[in-house]
Amino acid sequence: MPATELLQNVTSKFGTLEDGVDVSPFLEGVSKYYGFEFYSVALIPHNEPRRFPQHNLATNWPSELISLFEKKNLIDSGPLVSMVRSTTVPFVYNVGKKPAGEDLLAGREVLNEILQRFNLGYSALFPVCDNLGNRACVSFSGTREDLTTVEFLELFLISTYFQDRMSSIKRQLVEGRESPLSQRELECLRWSAEGKTSSEISQIMSLSEHTINYYLVSAARKLDAVNRIQAVAQSIREGWI
Repeated sequence: MPATELLQNVTSKFGTLEDGVDVSPFLEGVSKYYGFEFYSVALIPHNEPRRFPQHNLATNWPSELISLFEKKNLIDSGPLVSMVRSTTVPFVYNVGKKPAGEDLLAGREVLNEILQRFNLGYSALFPVCDNLGNRACVSFSGTREDLTTVEFLELFLISTYFQDRMSSIKRQLVEGRESPLSQRELECLRWSAEGKTSSEISQIMSLSEHTINYYLVSAARKLDAVNRIQAVAQSIREGWI
């Protein structure tokens, strides 16, 4: 199938990505169509340590899985991050097969145990880049058999399309949309993104913990987020923090 025909087919099945669109149904549809249970879109981290919300752009990973990745330091280091950082070429990670390169084996047993526990034994990862040089990785995970060559190339094209559209949408939003949050709410979200608890933020900002929680709940409500983590992730995507 020609590339243009494939993308037309994709957008007709899963919807186009336009301003203000919720990307979750699109990614959910692509994942299920290709036999995967989970998806993740994350910025490729540099060497500075960051928490998951600062990298994550979209995912349906269980919260327990995200917590384990943070606890085991698999967000900033580990086999998958090492492999993504070292290449711009898409690849597959299979817990049943040893990856090439001895330097990528550190922490592999811990990673594999976590992936198998949550039925992410087989993952296809697609490093992508926008026209400004920002790197990200679109991944699909589950328990399916190996992708065919055609499926692999189709997912690579879809991932590239997704990153291009998301980068364009983000630029338009940053340029044309002001934050609905107050400066206090944004400041609380910034500290939350750095991994600070409400108690720690209250000391930093010289406010009561009750007031900090009020600002965080208010921010989440204004953004229609279910919790502070989702509010942080959305604010980062919008370029507000």
